[in-house]
This record gives sequence, structure tokens and C-alpha cells, in this order.
Amino acid sequence: MIFIVLIVSLGVFASDLDDQLNRYIDQFRYAPVKRLKNSEPAKYRLGKKLFFDKRLSLTNEISCSTCHDPQYASSDSLPFSIGTGGEGLGIKRKQGHASITRRSSPSLYNKGHSDFNKMFWDGRVFYSDSGGGRFYTPEPGLNGMNPKFTDLTKVLDSALAAQALFPMTDGIEMRGSSTLSNREVWATVSTKIKNLPEYRELLELSFKTSADKINIAHIANALAYYQSRFFQATNTNWDKYLRGNKQAMSDSEKRGAIIFTTKAKCARCHHGKFLTNFAFQNVGIPQIESSDHSGADLGRSDISKQNYDKFSFATQPLRNISKTAPYFHNGAYQTLEDVIDHYANTQDSIYFYDIKNLNNYFRFNFSQRFWTLKDPEVLKIVEQYLNPQVRRGFSLSSQEREDLLLFLKLSLTEN
Repeated sequence: MIFIVLIVSLGVFASDLDDQLNRYIDQFRYAPVKRLKNSEPAKYRLGKKLFFDKRLSLTNEISCSTCHDPQYASSDSLPFSIGTGGEGLGIKRKQGHASITRRSSPSLYNKGHSDFNKMFWDGRVFYSDSGGGRFYTPEPGLNGMNPKFTDLTKVLDSALAAQALFPMTDGIEMRGSSTLSNREVWATVSTKIKNLPEYRELLELSFKTSADKINIAHIANALAYYQSRFFQATNTNWDKYLRGNKQAMSDSEKRGAIIFTTKAKCARCHHGKFLTNFAFQNVGIPQIESSDHSGADLGRSDISKQNYDKFSFATQPLRNISKTAPYFHNGAYQTLEDVIDHYANTQDSIYFYDIKNLNNYFRFNFSQRFWTLKDPEVLKIVEQYLNPQVRRGFSLSSQEREDLLLFLKLSLTEN
């Protein structure tokens, strides 16, 4: 009899959790992600082949997969990507005499969906499908209603495709020391690829045109098609739960989802289908400097030229977040526990961040040490434009923290 009563009581408690969580699902527009179908297998094969091909770089020594490796959850597990001249992959990659980028390599999961129309940490590549479609990028020839490079813009089909163009033109990433213009780099790469016998038939099969008519935009479209179909996370416990399977998540995971939505205030920015507001936020990430990159990183403000965007970076979607450490635009934190500590007290992070952990953890990868920017005037500006949602922080009990971590690590991960 006691056993029966206990089972009934637990069932009622679980039902209460489901009722509470369902209210938040409606309020914060949580929804499962639909899987994109691979309806063009030739283009998928082409994109995959290109993604791993170092000949996409002018130096023939770095590919897209170098910084977005499937073995490392579509990133490279480093706080700053190591460019042309580096050796190895992922957490084993070493800088040597190479330069490093200023920001980490962002995850690609689910970014092939059209909802993602801004790319890079600062949104410097933007695609609007209104008025027939237009791009805004670091290359003026691609931009606006009447772009100069119409041979490219009429072919490019997404923000993700446009994004693929710019690592090719970056001196640290794939261009190397060449002084060619963006247009010249793209022409050189596309000519190299379409003249390779192993690519000609696949290009023609994918785009139903002669290989001689292929340009860099076709190549970018194939890369985006592969990425959008391969880097998907659509069947996590969270997605299963949202599709109606109430047993897909444990009670602890459900409590974690509630803490995520309420007390920890994560859902203020990480809501909707993709757990992102598609916006740019200043969440008080410490400013990290190196011998390659000194001074403050203003983030979105460098693009928008607006003060309110200072130190703001793209709010990332969260599926597979357990696999994509280190976290934030500069890899300042190595664990999700660190991330929770940061949001619990952003003021401490701004002024008292200890970079020793980062330097120790990545001491075998980089040929330089990193330090934090200590200029009090800059730190005051970081604090001044801090997102109000994270300014006050929060306090969690040990059980609440455990539940939140379980939601982040287990519920949002597709195995």
C-alpha cells in the first residue's frame, strides 16, 4: 500500500512539473526543430568534398573543416582559431608561427535554417529576403539592392552561403599573405576548383550547368547545403519532449528547464525554437588580449557604429552546447559550470576574471600567453552597456544548479 501511494504521489509531482513547463513552453515559444531533408544528394556530396578540401585556400593548407571539424562538434575546441601555418586539428592544433583569429570558431548546428540571416559573432554578413533578396557584407560589391557583383549575388542563396566566402579572403584564415582583392581571391579559388577533373562532373550534376559557368557563389551554396544538412541537432531530449514525449526528460531535467526559464533568466535571450533571440548582447565577457590582437573588441558596434552595441556579440543557439566548449566569442570559459558562475555575477567577471585557467588549459596550443584588458575606462564602458537582463545576476541552490546543468548537458545534446 505504501509503495502504491508513493508511485501515485510521484506521478502527481511529475504531472505538476509538466503543467508548469508547458506554460513556459507557450510563453517563451519553445518548439522542436524540424530536420532539413537532403533532397539534393549530388550537391551534398559536392559540399562535403569542398568542406574538407584545403585547396579552397590560396595557400592550399587550410580547409573549412580545420576550424569547423565534425569531430569537435563543428568548431575546433579552441578560444581563438589558428590560421594558415598552424599544425594539427582541434584541441591538438598548434599555433607555431601562424597567426590567430581574435574570436572563437562558432558552432554551425542548425544555422542552415533560414531563420539565421546574420552570420559571424558580429553579424557582419546579413541576408534579407525582402525585395528580391539583398546582402550586407564586408564586400561592397555584394551589397544592397543594386550590387556590383550581380553574377555572384544572383546565385548566392543564403546568409550561410555568403558567410562561406569570407574566410577565403581573410589573411589569417585562408588567404595568407596574398594582396589579391576579394574578387580576385574568389576568382582564383573557383577557377582552381572547377578545373580539377574530380570536381567538374559533380559541379555540373549539382547545378545543372556547364562547369565553365560555375563561380564562387555556386561553391559557397554547395558548402552551405552540406553544412545545413550535416550539422543538425533536432532529436535531443528537449525536442522529443516538445513533440509530446513527456518521458523523454527526467524530473531533474524538467526542473532544470524551469530554472533555465525562470530563476537563471537564460530564456530572456535563449528562447523560441532555436533557443536564441537572434540578437546581439553585451553579457560582460572579459576582454582578452594577445600579442596578435590588443585593445578592446567592440563586437557588433564595429559593424553598426552604435554605442548601444558596444561589446555585444551574437546570442548563440544552444543545442549541443555541451559539445562546443570553450564558450563565448573568445572562449573565456571552458565549462558550463564556469558559464553559470559568470551569469550569476557578471560584475565579478568584468573586473576580476582570472585568465590563468585559459592559459594553462591551452598552453600546448598557442605560442603566446594571453592577458585581460585592465583599462578601467574600458571596463566601465563594458559595464555601462551591459544587458539589463544579466546585470543583477542570480543565486541558485546546489540542487537548482545541478538541475540546470543537467538540462544544458543532457536535454539539449543529440547523441
